[in-house]
Amino acid sequence: MQQINEFVATHFNAYIAKDLEITEKQNVEAFFKIGTNGKISNLKVRDANVAIQAEVIRVLKKLTAMKPATQNGEVVAVMYTTSIIYGG
Repeated sequence: MQQINEFVATHFNAYIAKDLEITEKQNVEAFFKIGTNGKISNLKVRDANVAIQAEVIRVLKKLTAMKPATQNGEVVAVMYTTSIIYGG
């Protein structure tokens, strides 16, 4: 799912970290489910400043529907985790 990581890297506003005076690199993890319809749900963000959390959620909500996963020929929902590095 490199495309998700590239999308986040392109759309994440890195200036928020600068505005918050975060000088060292930080890592935030986001968890969500890609449903059988290809849309994300159950979005959770962990270990970040509230402004960073809001930015991660804003970006991930912009994702368009994806091709859902299949297992044994059936469409299934999957959990996905991504890490975002900011600051520094």
